[in-house]
Amino acid sequence: MFFQPFYSIFPKIADWETGILTIPKNEEALPMGEYGFLELFCADKKCDCRRVMIQVCLKHNSQEFPCVAVFSFGWEPKTFYRKWSKSLSDDNLK
Repeated sequence: MFFQPFYSIFPKIADWETGILTIPKNEEALPMGEYGFLELFCADKKCDCRRVMIQVCLKHNSQEFPCVAVFSFGWEPKTFYRKWSKSLSDDNLK
């Protein structure tokens, strides 16, 4: 299973679809800056995982976008993932 960025599959709409969060200077919880939420989808035609990985990247003036967080989301019910992968425990399916 390998994941491919949304922007490489649909470059014409990626700028419009990509979420951006701007943290102001006085916010205490997170460092200030622009955070982009980049979606990656499974590109393996033999896989049926039905999930998305989302990379949270901090925009810098140097145009480098280091990832500061990654999370995964599956949109099917827990029963689907239990059947899809026998090794998943209930703790993995929260």
